[in-house]
Amino acid sequence: MKKIILLFAALTTIATVSAEVSTPELDFNAGTSETYEVGDIITVNGQRGVVFVVTSDGMHGMVLSLDSCYEVTWYEATEWAGSYPGWRLPSFEELGRLREVLEEVNTALIINTGKFIGDVIYWTYEFPDSYEWTNACRVLTHGGIGTSANNHFAVRAVSAF
Repeated sequence: MKKIILLFAALTTIATVSAEVSTPELDFNAGTSETYEVGDIITVNGQRGVVFVVTSDGMHGMVLSLDSCYEVTWYEATEWAGSYPGWRLPSFEELGRLREVLEEVNTALIINTGKFIGDVIYWTYEFPDSYEWTNACRVLTHGGIGTSANNHFAVRAVSAF
């Protein structure tokens, strides 16, 4: 068992939790000098995710949730992603950056969840044309799709750290 300290941004208390993990898990602690790499598993606001973007100093970036939902409308996707404080749907650009490091991210996902990002269409948060049309993205090809918000695609949330 490895002791993991989770930092909840909305709370001022720190909870200590025990968890078994297959790969080393880093704790996101604002104000520390901890550095991260693509593929690291960290916890942000109580939600575990895999790092897919890091700044040059390794202290900040973007994390993709380990959890995912499939066959949901855009409305259900935004509600699901927003159910975790500080998490949201990714942008089209962010999914493009994910594609650039997909091998490292998929390795971390397989080790930690047994699942990976395949040829699936994911919702983005962009609403380019009207309230009834939105964008989705096929990560493997980074192909954008203008589509009805009532169609059913997959979702993974993202958060900054």
